Amino acid sequence: MGDVGGLWADVRSARMPVWPDSGRRVWPRWPFLPAALGVAALAVVSFLQLDDILLLVRAVCFALALVVAGDRPGWALAVTVLLRLPWPGPGGAPPPWMVDTHLSQAAILLVAASALRPRSTAVLGGLMALAAALRTVVSLGSGQWAGPWWQLAVLWIVSMLLAAAVGIRSRDRWSALADEQQELRRRELRTERDRIGRELHDVVAHHLSVLAVRSASATRRIPGVPDAAAVEFDELAALSRSALADMRRLVGVLRDDDPDDDPHRAGNAPQPGLSDLPALVEATRGAGCPVALEVDGGDHVPDVVAVSVHRIVQEALANAVRHATGAAIGVRVTATPGGPVCVEVTNDRPPAPPVPAPGAGTGLRAMAERARLLGGTLESGPTDDGGFVVRARLPW
Repeated sequence: MGDVGGLWADVRSARMPVWPDSGRRVWPRWPFLPAALGVAALAVVSFLQLDDILLLVRAVCFALALVVAGDRPGWALAVTVLLRLPWPGPGGAPPPWMVDTHLSQAAILLVAASALRPRSTAVLGGLMALAAALRTVVSLGSGQWAGPWWQLAVLWIVSMLLAAAVGIRSRDRWSALADEQQELRRRELRTERDRIGRELHDVVAHHLSVLAVRSASATRRIPGVPDAAAVEFDELAALSRSALADMRRLVGVLRDDDPDDDPHRAGNAPQPGLSDLPALVEATRGAGCPVALEVDGGDHVPDVVAVSVHRIVQEALANAVRHATGAAIGVRVTATPGGPVCVEVTNDRPPAPPVPAPGAGTGLRAMAERARLLGGTLESGPTDDGGFVVRARLPW
């Protein structure tokens, strides 16, 4: 029962797959309708010649299955398996290799094999072959189908096997590409998290270092410090050094221990902040996008928040340049003492349709992750005029 339930679930849930790198369907939808019309036309001609209403109904069902195969290939293949079963009629039971149903069956099997699991394709293909064998026996038994029937049967079998093989091959390519894109997105997200962790370490480690130095030197800088306060300062200095050592051990998981480390990596170079936004905007203008920057406040924003604001603006600008090349971009940063730092990056409608890019959406997830680490929020989405907006709220 479990195998039957799995087959049924696979048939019901099968959809036409799309290539993850471009978003295009594996098999285009447009050929199915003219093919269905061709099958229906052949059915009408056969009906006029043989005057067999069952033959007409069966061919129309094949045409409808072709239309359905463009979106629900699992259902289409299951229906055609049932249509392969023999039934008596005025003209006898036509064999499975008649040209109209033969070509439509091959097309449906090709599409279904690219959407179903290989095991489901094998089961339905086996049932289809069994039904076709029964129909062949009935057709030959009626005595109305003579001639080189076995050559036609071999041609039918070869074409069905070829359709199934091509469909399964395309499914394997699609699955491998989807897995590769998913792994790439996960790797990029992990890389961004590692960079966030290193930046947070650098900012917090600086403050801990200052705290340790000031605590250790307090008794020398401040005259007349009581003994109890001196002991307290010494303990604070020891705790600060211990916390700093713990943070260095923690960030060792994120940072490579490379003796030839790049001097511009996080931890060795000053971390960017709000004062670096004009240079970031100027670099974006050099990519061909007009950018307007407005910063209100921000003189006393904590370093860890300023770094995150810079990174969010940087990623939002990169997305705008990538997906809305040539569109005007507006950047607004508002920092209210005691309130959240609000970041808004908006781009107008692009002059040309955006080109799908691999890994799309990774930058938005990284920005949202950065905002969550600070207890903030990030929203993004299209605007009413066809543009795109990214809004972040980061608490002090």
